[in-house]
Amino acid sequence: MTKRASNLPREVAPSSSTPGERPGADDSRSERDSVRAALAQADRELHERAQQEAAIAAFGRRAIAQVDLAHLMDDAASLVAQTLRVPFAAISELNGNGAELLFKSLKFAVDTPSEERKRVDRSVVDHIGSFAGHAIRTGQPVTLSQTDGETRFDVSLLRSFGVASAAAVPLKLLDRPYGVLAAYGFAPREFSREDVHFLEAIAYVLSVFIERKLVEEAVRRERDFAESLVQTAQVVVLVLDTHGKIVRINPYTAERTGFQAGEVQGADWVNALLPVRNRALGREMFDSAASGKRTCNMTYAILAKDGVEREIDWSGRALTDENGAVVGVLFIGHDITELRKAQKRLLETERLAAIGQMVAGLAHESRNALQQIGACAEMLAMELENSPQALDLVTGVQEAEARLVRLFDDMRAYALPPRLDRRVASVAHLWRKAWSELTAARGERGAQLREVLETDDLECQVATARIQLAFCNVLENALEACSDPVIVTIRCSEALLDERAALSISIRDNGPGLTPSQRARVLEPFYTTKTQGTGLGMPIVQSIVQAHAGRLEVPESSPGAEFRITLPRQALPVQE
Repeated sequence: MTKRASNLPREVAPSSSTPGERPGADDSRSERDSVRAALAQADRELHERAQQEAAIAAFGRRAIAQVDLAHLMDDAASLVAQTLRVPFAAISELNGNGAELLFKSLKFAVDTPSEERKRVDRSVVDHIGSFAGHAIRTGQPVTLSQTDGETRFDVSLLRSFGVASAAAVPLKLLDRPYGVLAAYGFAPREFSREDVHFLEAIAYVLSVFIERKLVEEAVRRERDFAESLVQTAQVVVLVLDTHGKIVRINPYTAERTGFQAGEVQGADWVNALLPVRNRALGREMFDSAASGKRTCNMTYAILAKDGVEREIDWSGRALTDENGAVVGVLFIGHDITELRKAQKRLLETERLAAIGQMVAGLAHESRNALQQIGACAEMLAMELENSPQALDLVTGVQEAEARLVRLFDDMRAYALPPRLDRRVASVAHLWRKAWSELTAARGERGAQLREVLETDDLECQVATARIQLAFCNVLENALEACSDPVIVTIRCSEALLDERAALSISIRDNGPGLTPSQRARVLEPFYTTKTQGTGLGMPIVQSIVQAHAGRLEVPESSPGAEFRITLPRQALPVQE
């Protein structure tokens, strides 16, 4: 028997199902909504991660191509603000005392309102106890979701900017912390682990670039310092390749040799700069340095462009690369030419002082005998008036006696230190007196003295007798060197000597002049081109001028020879 359904009423559970849906369909839809939401969130996060990864890659490429640190910092701050969608991001640098942080770059997101931008003052100095300082102190990333109740660090600066949330990571160099890269928000926010990883990636690229720029700057400073030393050093600097070819010379070398860098670059240094007799020494020193042995030292001369030799005290060593391979040779040379001359002068002075004492005694003892010879020769000449041949012999004796007297006088004048009794006098008056003294020497020759006065003040504080003797020696040399008609020109002008007022007196003749070798030796004692000269005339002039703290020069001139005397107007302190 079939049972019939009961007509008793039943309690039916309330349902939100729409007509046509099975009971329980609402639970299934809720689950689907949750899944969709989770998938959408995952998709957004993946999209954000992809954006961050792309941003990191793009920033890395910019870092490789970038040459300016400030621009790269601005790029990093802008990128962080846009990618993390925060109002602004900043890079702070720890100052030298390690207590303060200074903004190096601060960039706002494009959509940050202007009134909020005005609250942020990039000139403010942060301190190590702040939010950013906490990242440096701990060496770890730090996040802040809201400022209320924060006790780990001081948030007063953040509040003054209106910042409610932030994330920061330290910028680390190899040997020290550099600063902080941080993102700042004006509303509370939880920064995700991926946000922090993004900041760390940007900070790492930036730190590497900063380290590289600091190293490059240090290398540049070292290079500039080394270059400045090479350019300004008062020593000869030669850089040679492994074959002994000149790579570069410094300005001092160019000044000493007369060669400009372009004239000798690429030339074999031995053939270009050394006299023939020193080339074997030069090659020996180069081979020793190029072999990588310890620093080698030698002393030998170089040959300047004008043919003058300069004595150099050399030191040479190999230049090596990072693997120790020899890539060139560096020669450093001290010009000791003047030192050698000074040593020579000192020895000469000591020798001449001894000679002077001896000559003074000899002259004193011999003067009476010479005077007796002179008197006897005069009496003998009177007795032999009618014997021309005998008179010629007597004249020869008198001339020999006169030469002996002159020799003794020259030796005493040169060997003994001049005693100067200075007073103010006109140098023109002194050279005119010297010219008058040479009247007998001029005789009937057509000799003329010309004056070119470029100043009206011709007075100096001098020892008049000594300066007159100096003029006399120079003028006498001119008379002896020139053929008739003799023209001697004296030019006097204002000058400076060691930054003090002085007179320059140039004495120039119209003779054959001096060869380069003669000019180099004309002031040497006992050097003469005359058949009967003592070779002391010009050294005496130099001794007198130097005793006045003046200067005697023999400039190159044509035609004729020129001697230039420069005398200070006022007496300078000199050791007599």
